[in-house]
Amino acid sequence: MREFLTVIGILICTVLLAAMVGPHFVNWGQYRAVFEQKISVATGMPVVVDGPISLTLLPTPSIQLEQVRIGAPDVQGFRAIEVDRLAVTLAATALIKSEFQITDAILDGLILRVGPNGIASQPLHPGDQIAADSVIIDKLLVRDGTLVLDRPGRVALTVANISAEIEARSLLGPAKGNGSFAIDAVSRTFRFAFGRVENGKIRLKALVEDLQLAMRLDVDGAFALPGSADADFEGTLLATGNPRLGDPLKGQQTPVKAGAKVKLQNNLLELGDISLSAGADAQPFALQGEGTVRLGSKPRFDISLSARSFDFDRPGPDGKVRQLSPADGLRQLAALVPEARNQEPIDGKIDLAIGGIILGGQTVIGASGVLEFGAKGPRVVAFEGEFPGQTRVKLERPEPVGNEPASGDGLLGGRIEIESRDPGRFHGWFNGVPYLVTSSAFLRAKADLLSLPGGVRLEGVEISRGDTKLFGNG
Repeated sequence: MREFLTVIGILICTVLLAAMVGPHFVNWGQYRAVFEQKISVATGMPVVVDGPISLTLLPTPSIQLEQVRIGAPDVQGFRAIEVDRLAVTLAATALIKSEFQITDAILDGLILRVGPNGIASQPLHPGDQIAADSVIIDKLLVRDGTLVLDRPGRVALTVANISAEIEARSLLGPAKGNGSFAIDAVSRTFRFAFGRVENGKIRLKALVEDLQLAMRLDVDGAFALPGSADADFEGTLLATGNPRLGDPLKGQQTPVKAGAKVKLQNNLLELGDISLSAGADAQPFALQGEGTVRLGSKPRFDISLSARSFDFDRPGPDGKVRQLSPADGLRQLAALVPEARNQEPIDGKIDLAIGGIILGGQTVIGASGVLEFGAKGPRVVAFEGEFPGQTRVKLERPEPVGNEPASGDGLLGGRIEIESRDPGRFHGWFNGVPYLVTSSAFLRAKADLLSLPGGVRLEGVEISRGDTKLFGNG
């Protein structure tokens, strides 16, 4: 945003400087090359003004440019910055003191392209032509703006319908503003405040809200300016809200909170002190951990989360004990998993470990698993834990062979092994059925789980209990 304000401020002020070399009745279109040259020198990028140019000096200095193009064209002919119309009004009294106080500025149809060929690759020299401290922006309106984030190897991310109102005490800050934007036709609002540039860094506080998802994101940290050896960004992120889990229309609204310390440098986002929680209770389900996110053409995340224990049976706000059977819990969990849509895949892995879980009136010890995410959605690739009935369960999903996953595309799949000293008790607990008679017959079972729509298929089943051995499919 600071680079954006710098470019806009330089654009506005150098155009006015160029304009004021002549009387107000001059046909300024004849001096198009002068305007373009002055703006180009100030911004360090080639400039083309294709539309009309008009200037008024009285009663207040104002200027309007149309079809302004800044930056070298890429292979498709697009430039880093394009503006359909730029209209600016200056405070005449400030000009007497060699200051540039922009009382009103309007940018219609602004397009910013950020990436290898966009504004991020262009050098900015805000002090070359104009003293950055001498530029004050009382009000800058952005209407119908578009931000295009180039992502090599992937489809560009387009942020559309940008509208904003911005004010800045100087091009070096502080500055603040608010507005709205849309991604994939979903509208979001934002507010932000920048501090003053100090030691090559600038402080940022921002808030982004998504009313449709009932979520908000708070950002607090420091950006390093281009050329600095410091991290690109270092600070904290906090997401809070009350979204509907599962079905976006019928799902139950659940309070959620996620926060982390973040450090971004060389396309690597480091996440520390991760804290996740879900639930309206005084003691919500909470996890802690750390991780990394590798940005670039093929983003990938790797996160580890853990918790000491959690009691799913504890009384709810109404004081009633909740005893959900594991079978029902798995069905409800599966209903929360979003269906795979025609979206770009998000690759990554989450390692999860919970020391103890109270569920269905019993305790699960040492539960751990690995979730992988990709084009087909989330998949459990490993799981193990100690369950009631002195039962140990272990699941491992083999690596895909060729282009087809070996265990289907669903949430569950792979080779499962069960060893139990009291399989009857384990079965009763899992299905929520009281089981009073125990059995001392040790059971060992193996099978290959193949994910199917709405369930799983069992292949290569092997069951051994005492002298009895069974084989089959199901």
